[in-house]
Amino acid sequence: FFLPNWKNIEKDRIVISEDYVPDVNNGEKIFTIGGCKNCHQNNNANSDYKIFLSGGYPFKTNYGIIYSSNISSHPLHGIGKWTVKDFSKALRKGVSPSGSNYYPAFPFTSYSGLSDEDVVDLFYYLKSLPASEEPNKNNDVFFPYSIRSLVTFWKLLNQNKLSEVPEEFEYGRYLVETIGHCGECHTPRKVLDTLDYANLLTGVKKSNFSAGAPDII
Repeated sequence: FFLPNWKNIEKDRIVISEDYVPDVNNGEKIFTIGGCKNCHQNNNANSDYKIFLSGGYPFKTNYGIIYSSNISSHPLHGIGKWTVKDFSKALRKGVSPSGSNYYPAFPFTSYSGLSDEDVVDLFYYLKSLPASEEPNKNNDVFFPYSIRSLVTFWKLLNQNKLSEVPEEFEYGRYLVETIGHCGECHTPRKVLDTLDYANLLTGVKKSNFSAGAPDII
């Protein structure tokens, strides 16, 4: 039977002490492990971070084409005007500063387990990088999937189950399942492309919309 995952639609709550000093070196580590530049790169991507963070990478899905967004520090096209709370809500709840849902091509359900400190450190690291004036591309998603409010139903379906591991392996699990979001590519999908957590990291077969991914357990 279906048990809604209410946690996915709960209000994001980030709690950071006033004397916390963001660690941009840790932010860079999160950025690298999370592969942020791999998805938010421009088609003309090179070693220039300004181009890497300008977005525009096309994700071809069963529901249409979704383009990655500009996450540079640009105040209009990027996240330059965002607050830490805006960033946390986007990253862990898949909700934009304006209150609309992001499509789950963005792995916010994996990122929902990020610690408050890692969110803050990543935010300030991104803010330290050059701005890109590249406008965000309009997605080409089929109706009715183009209705962003329907993503709320998808969030209720997706269970966000974590592996149970001994305490000494917990940080490794955090790297793989949360920061690295390996399951997004290496885990089969069920109805409406929710993740099949019973077969976590067991690989995905090649399809018209996926090159496939091997079993990594």
